[in-house]
Amino acid sequence: MLRVRVDLLSALHHGSGMAKGEFVDRAVLRRYDGLPYIAGSAIKGKLRHAAEQIVAERLGRRPHAGMTAGFCKKEPRCLVCRVFGNPMAMGKAVFSDAVPIDPSLFGIVEESEDKAAAAGLEERTTTAVNRLRRVVQAKHLFTTEVVSRCIAFRFTVEGGLDEEELELVRQSLLLVTHLGGGGSRGLGAVELTEEQSELQN
Repeated sequence: MLRVRVDLLSALHHGSGMAKGEFVDRAVLRRYDGLPYIAGSAIKGKLRHAAEQIVAERLGRRPHAGMTAGFCKKEPRCLVCRVFGNPMAMGKAVFSDAVPIDPSLFGIVEESEDKAAAAGLEERTTTAVNRLRRVVQAKHLFTTEVVSRCIAFRFTVEGGLDEEELELVRQSLLLVTHLGGGGSRGLGAVELTEEQSELQN
């Protein structure tokens, strides 16, 4: 198992795709108890992209070069497909959701309407910009909920990875610098740090 700490270097918006009440147009993704989290599938996607870059650098070409689908359709599968899977076969690695290490920072109050107090969360109001005309678009004011900077999350990677596969995940952690949306607005800068790992049989 690999245990990974996620430190936020800037505020993070990992969106639910839904609004929250009348004043927040884009809410963060929350668990059943109101705590924000980062979906394991999103983390897996970022790490897979990083892993493909690493393997491409080693091989001098993309890992799936010559394959029209862009992935290994049959055995033997490449290292990336073994670890992360593809549409034809499951990968060995299983990624948990990243949850806050210290939930008390969010001031969870079970009696509250939405179960999450303002602590640890912020609301940012911005406007949409017309990229062609380079002006603010009229009637496009929106509010985005973000997790405050300096909050730390943790996720795990399991699945009986061998040493080579585990090392690929470790190296991929070093290349991931952002999670969530709003990177062009300064959101989602992160640092991923391995806390603990062990081979599983």
